[in-house]
Amino acid sequence: YYLANTVNCNTSATYFVQTNNIDLGGSTTPWTPIQLFAQYNGAGYTISNLYVNRTTASASDALFSTVNTGASISNLTLTSASVSSSGTNIGILAASVSGSITNCITSGTVATQGTIASAVSIGGLIGNLASGGTVSNSSSTASVSWGASSLTGTTVDMGGLVGNSSGTSITLSSYTGTISATEAVGT
Repeated sequence: YYLANTVNCNTSATYFVQTNNIDLGGSTTPWTPIQLFAQYNGAGYTISNLYVNRTTASASDALFSTVNTGASISNLTLTSASVSSSGTNIGILAASVSGSITNCITSGTVATQGTIASAVSIGGLIGNLASGGTVSNSSSTASVSWGASSLTGTTVDMGGLVGNSSGTSITLSSYTGTISATEAVGT
């Protein structure tokens, strides 16, 4: 996928514009999350069938693992996504954002799995909206669930749109969906 090649660009002065809908193939073609340093404009197109299923501790799992400072994603819809992770930051569009997200929509499921041994942020759009990050005119209808089998000395931040945020801006954005948690075994 040309989408995966965005990781090769390490400057916010580079612009990518999506020109068609993209089907990532679901469970037959698992996605490895990538960092974004550039400007990504979905141009109103859709990315469907994102599938991430990883048990890597401290990972950042979503379509984009990190949207770095100065980077942006706009005008993009993700549908029928399935993200399941033992990582630290978990979302559908992005796991961690310190850049900007504008006019983006997600649907599908995002969930924890396995043994979690560090603080976790999980959200339907973004796992962790880091200091300086912004979200505007965006929404999610994703099902967000906590269901790890073991939890040891950690905290969990869950949200329909964003799991955790501090020093950020979220405007004109919404969430309509289901958030659920099952008790983990451990201390």
